[in-house]
Amino acid sequence: MTKKYYTIGEVAKILNVKTYNIRYWESVIPQLKPSKILNGIRHYQENEIEKLKKVKELIYEEKLSVESVNKFFNEYLKKEKLKKELKEILKLLEN
Repeated sequence: MTKKYYTIGEVAKILNVKTYNIRYWESVIPQLKPSKILNGIRHYQENEIEKLKKVKELIYEEKLSVESVNKFFNEYLKKEKLKKELKEILKLLEN
């Protein structure tokens, strides 16, 4: 991937899913929020595509429900926030 932004159609091809799958996932998993330009067209960056790849993997390969995927992302975000806070505390302790 070398482009800066991808359309939903391009992302659907990359993931080998239908665009309606991506729209549905976005409607039920709050952590999936692509940027939108003025006319409402979604623009996906590589980090957003990676999240969608993980969603697809969890749903299609791990056979998790969308609710379970949502919980997975919530826990992941909590862990990332905790890591960030711990790094900040360590920086303060070093000084």
